[in-house]
Amino acid sequence: MLRKCTAQDLRIDQINRQSEKNAIEICKEKVIKHGLDMKVIECEYNFDGSKITFFFTADGRVDFRELVKDLASVFKVRIELRQVGVRDEAKLLGGIGMCGRPFCCNLYLEEFTPVSTKMAKSQSISLNPGKISGVCGRLMCCLTYEEEAYAELNALLPKIGAYVETQFGFGTVIQCATLAQTVKVKLDNDDENSQRTLPVKEILVVEGGKPEDGSEPPRRLKKPSLPETERRVFLSTKELEDSLGVKSAEVRQAENDAQTGAQSKAQRRPRSSRRMKLASKNEKKSTDNQRTSDVASSNTAEPKRKGKRPFKKRRPRRNKPKKDS
Repeated sequence: MLRKCTAQDLRIDQINRQSEKNAIEICKEKVIKHGLDMKVIECEYNFDGSKITFFFTADGRVDFRELVKDLASVFKVRIELRQVGVRDEAKLLGGIGMCGRPFCCNLYLEEFTPVSTKMAKSQSISLNPGKISGVCGRLMCCLTYEEEAYAELNALLPKIGAYVETQFGFGTVIQCATLAQTVKVKLDNDDENSQRTLPVKEILVVEGGKPEDGSEPPRRLKKPSLPETERRVFLSTKELEDSLGVKSAEVRQAENDAQTGAQSKAQRRPRSSRRMKLASKNEKKSTDNQRTSDVASSNTAEPKRKGKRPFKKRRPRRNKPKKDS
């Protein structure tokens, strides 16, 4: 970046874009005139207009020396013709892929990486050319995005046809699921459940493959230990109660009975409105009788004195203000 563009720079860029459309049409006419087997796809002007670059595609080498001289005499500037591939054509023109999004090469890809059908096989994609090819006619660039992850996951899986040992017996791998990390094994026994889908961690590949004499190879796979929750199923009820600290049913029933009995004693029958009135009346009578008994006891204990009444001080009279006559 040299400097911030100005309004004059934007006007020059707009003029160059319009001139590119006219230059492409003129170049196509000159190609037909010279009879060259080439396809002009894009044209690019320098900012100062001192050079024009034409991009074209062709099946092989093309001698365009006479075409360059003819174009130079028309435009009076330096002419450059550059041959590109079909992928570069899609990158220059742009478009919408089968996924419904713009081309990756047109959006952000700076360079093209080689793509092979082996990548499609490792990702379990159908090898139909119509499904794995892009608009340019080559294999889609997006096949390389997840190739590294699929390579790591496939390295953990056994090959199809490998002889493996499982917890259900020996068998042969007939199918692998890369993302789920599971394999489908066909067991040697001929019962209804001869095919089982197992995780990769629960199988072990037998070295040397299946014995030719039909004998069973020695077992090397350890039986998986049951989790703690599943092992408790096989314990007796008393052992389970002791290990978990759970009370037996009889103890729980006795505790519940004692609790309900205490609650029944604590709860009382609610009084009706009539009974409440009678209770309040009786309480009032009892308080009155208590008062009378207290008064009688006080009279018998200390008789009243006979004599003059005690002097009672009178309050001083306040002089009312005189009314003005």
